[in-house]
Amino acid sequence: MIYIFLSMLFSIILCDPGHAATNIVAFGDSITAGISADTNAIPYPQVYQTLLGSGFEVINKGAGGLTTLNLQNRFTNDVLRLTFRDGRKADRLIVLAGVNDIACWINSQSATNALYGPSATISRLRALSQQSVGAGIQTVVLTIWPDSDFSPAQRNGIAQVNAWILHDLTNHVPGAIPFDSARIITGQPSTHAADVLREYDDGGGLHLNRAGGRKMGEELLKLDPVGAGDQRY
Repeated sequence: MIYIFLSMLFSIILCDPGHAATNIVAFGDSITAGISADTNAIPYPQVYQTLLGSGFEVINKGAGGLTTLNLQNRFTNDVLRLTFRDGRKADRLIVLAGVNDIACWINSQSATNALYGPSATISRLRALSQQSVGAGIQTVVLTIWPDSDFSPAQRNGIAQVNAWILHDLTNHVPGAIPFDSARIITGQPSTHAADVLREYDDGGGLHLNRAGGRKMGEELLKLDPVGAGDQRY
């Protein structure tokens, strides 16, 4: 009975947004990976790690071109089976994905359009969040921004995904945490699907320069009561 109680208590602590998670996975596409035309750019997970300090470990599992479908297929290996330096598993997951889905949505043949539309993207983000929260992992889902060459229809798709993250995520996945990164990076409400601010743009209209990576890391730091790392990064 004591063992069961302690196990339940441990799960509650991990899913509590106020608990300082120390083993963090950043999961996403090329933005998370840190791909940038700015040779001085630093991936936002690396900035976040530095600002948090040595008591935390942030592992970057971003890769170029990934869709939410790819993330679903990689979730077990990249998140659930991942072991940190303290021998424990992840207790926080940060998800930034969906822009490649919307890019594929318009570019794909009509027979496969439904696979990458906003509804399918939302469905996969919901499933990923449910699986993560169900595993006792504090789950943070970030809003997304468009590539600068996106069509009005694609921007509308981005807006739909962001509206769901901001207004429906917590209803569908209790314990999940929405994080409005798109508003930070674009300076506009996420549902406007605006372009990256020039001060954070690497010049290509999607990826972040050094200042953008720094800004993302600083804003993510607000998830934690204390950041004990190097604030001069």
